[in-house]
Amino acid sequence: MNRARFRHIGLAISACFLLVHPAAAQDQPFNAYLDSVAAQARAEGVSQATIARIFGDLTPNDRVLELDRQNISVGGSVTATGFPSMANYLARHNTQARIDGGRRTLA
Repeated sequence: MNRARFRHIGLAISACFLLVHPAAAQDQPFNAYLDSVAAQARAEGVSQATIARIFGDLTPNDRVLELDRQNISVGGSVTATGFPSMANYLARHNTQARIDGGRRTLA
């Protein structure tokens, strides 16, 4: 299989990760989530061999999970998309000092 085809298959599987509702990933064990993503990939025409090759050695990354939990728990409720609202993020991170610094940089 050439590299371009493999890259397209990888992108298709990655897209499947995005299509599965984010909250679903938070509400089920890692392997169950992978099973749901694999089912979506199969439905999109990805072969079982490719799914096995891509998912075969995936494991949860505890640091990513910790950071994700911190992100969701800080600054308010989770929206229907499974992510915190953008307003909460902007209120915490888009300070006047950052705005002024950006304006100086662009001037």
